[in-house]
Order: sequence, then C-alpha cells, then structure tokens
Amino acid sequence: MTDIQTNKYCYAGYSPQKKFEKWSGNQNDLNAYCLENVTFVINTSITTKKNDLQPYFLDVFGPLKCIFKKPETDINKDLVTKNKTFVFTLKLKQDPYLLKEYINIHKPEAVWQEIIKNMDTMGVLNMELFLHEYRVFMIMTTIEKFNADTAFKQWSSLPREKEWQNYVSKFQHVDDQEKILEKWRIMKPIQKINEY
Repeated sequence: MTDIQTNKYCYAGYSPQKKFEKWSGNQNDLNAYCLENVTFVINTSITTKKNDLQPYFLDVFGPLKCIFKKPETDINKDLVTKNKTFVFTLKLKQDPYLLKEYINIHKPEAVWQEIIKNMDTMGVLNMELFLHEYRVFMIMTTIEKFNADTAFKQWSSLPREKEWQNYVSKFQHVDDQEKILEKWRIMKPIQKINEY
C-alpha cells in the first residue's frame, strides 16, 4: 500500500508531564491540540523529531500514518489565505479486522464521491486522518466563515451523508445514534508553543 503524501508530521502524546515552555525545536512550525490526557502535535517541519517531544509526555508516538487526505477539488486548488483549522479525535473499536477495513474505506478510490462533494459544499478545504493504534485524529481546514456549531446539522442532510455515517459507525467506538460532533470530539488548541 502506498503511503498518503502529506506535508505534516503528526504525533500523539499521552499524559503531559510539563508545558512546552522551553521548547527547542522549530517553534513556528508546531501546533498542539489537547483533549483530556491526549495531545495531538502537528509539525510542518521535519527538523522536529519524536525525541524532541519525549520529555513532555509519559508516552509519545509518531510520526503517525496518514490514512486519508481529501483529494484536490476546485475549492482547494487556489490558496486560501484566511481559513480555520479544527482537530477532532475518535476511538475505533479494538478489532484488527475492522481497523484494516476502516483504513481501506478511506483509500482515495474507496471514499464515496458524494462525501467529497459534501466537504466542498460545506467549505472544507482539506481534511486528513491520522491513526495511532485505535485512535483517529482528524485535521480539518475550512473556509473562514465555517461555523462548527451549525455546520454539522446542515452537513448531515447532504446527499448520502447519513448513509456514510451509518456505514462508518460500525468501526467507531461510539453509540450509533450519536451525532457527528458527539462521535468526533473536538480537541482544544494549545497556544502556539512559541507564544508560551
């Protein structure tokens, strides 16, 4: 299987041990998002390595494998300077066969085209999924006027979206009836490390 190309090096850190106060890496290229005891670190520079992060966490893993990247469409062909970035996380069922199938359904040739069109309709410029064991992290970049509080209700009414959500729920460690924002838990951005 060919790896999906991305310009990000992402890491999962568990049980933070200290703040990123004395960071020694290329700080402008690093952003972190947290939820409870999990921190997702996005690095756009290859100069920062896993070893640089290890003093900050009880456990750190990565760089994580990208299992999905939204294909280029008309909405993201041109550079959009003003945008928003959201990071979400979700647990998958601990079943190796389901995990393999989950990865396979996110291959470029397997994702339903209506789902990609729905992303465009909602103003999603890019979406990437990164995997650590049975936890998925989603990076979603949207147009500036995207409102997460209202968008997901509208999104769920788009063509084949409910069908897709029902389909993928068999992989997710969640209640089948939960709404998207209940399944995908938003991670809180930590200030850029160089701003501490």
